[in-house]
Amino acid sequence: MFDANGTLIGVLGVGRDITRSRQNEMELRKLARAVEQSPESIEITDAETRIEYVNDAFLDTTGYRRDEVIGRNPRLLQSGKTPRETYVAMWAALGQGQPWKGEFVNRRKDGSEYIEFAIITPLRQPDGRISHYVAVKEDITEKKRLGQELDAHRHHLQELVEQRTAELNEARTRADAANKAKSAFLANMSHEIRTPLNAIIGLSHLLLRGGGAAETLAARLGKIDSAAQHLLAIVTDILDLSKIEAGRMQLEFTDFHLSVILDNVASILGQAAQDKSLTISIDRDKVPLWLRGDPTRLRQALLNYAGNAVKFTEKGSVALRARLIERQGDELLVRFEVADTGIGIAPDQMARLFQPFEQGDASITRR
Repeated sequence: MFDANGTLIGVLGVGRDITRSRQNEMELRKLARAVEQSPESIEITDAETRIEYVNDAFLDTTGYRRDEVIGRNPRLLQSGKTPRETYVAMWAALGQGQPWKGEFVNRRKDGSEYIEFAIITPLRQPDGRISHYVAVKEDITEKKRLGQELDAHRHHLQELVEQRTAELNEARTRADAANKAKSAFLANMSHEIRTPLNAIIGLSHLLLRGGGAAETLAARLGKIDSAAQHLLAIVTDILDLSKIEAGRMQLEFTDFHLSVILDNVASILGQAAQDKSLTISIDRDKVPLWLRGDPTRLRQALLNYAGNAVKFTEKGSVALRARLIERQGDELLVRFEVADTGIGIAPDQMARLFQPFEQGDASITRR
């Protein structure tokens, strides 16, 4: 201050405390740096969704320059592949002043697509009016790709596990079936062995009892030899496990005399039939006596049927028949039959006649 003569007589000073202002300014600068340097895209729009601010991460992600997006609507990023329901849900939340989060399929300036996870929050003024929207977005394209790859690997691994499990189950099923087949085969061959074996035992018993003319003894020895030869062929097949494993028998083709086969079957079963007072008849019809085929299999089949016929017939007769059905040159179609006066087969068992062999009645009380 100066007096009337212009002489300085004092100094008046006015001061204002700006500490708080400086602190606020520093906080704002810090927040600005955080927003600017954030690795997530940050986008601020006004209430009419015009872009007012984007950070560097937004520019790096989208490929746009700042002057190309300021003042424009964020829809410039739309690819058309984001479901409509996403935008409906977003505006429903924002319209109520609530934040929203979700995914967008967007398009960069160069046309390439990317996936963003966005959190959009409305900014309210003290009077409650929404003045801005802030969107914080993360490019999750790579995460989604890795997630899809992991899902694909997981599904592939699951498929491999299921496939391997199925293969193991199939292998176990085949193994169980093979074991059951072997057990059933060996168990069901018992009657194949008993028929010629009973003939051998019976005829041997008669020989041990003695008596009879030399011709009778020779005939009995011949029957024993025939039954023993047949039994040997059956046992050989049983012991040939390779045939069991393969599930098949290879047929033999050789010349044989039909009467010898039929007479042999009748002779093997003769003693058992005689013990039950049964008669065995043979009918060769018009079938040629000399044939070519597998005599062992034919004898085996006829013994099976005829043996069961004798076993399950209490009185009457058993007939062995050969019927000529068709002839074309040297090839013949012959039907072999075994008929008996026994109890027959129950109607409910008929459908199982041509299935793999099993006892019609497996109980210990069967007739």
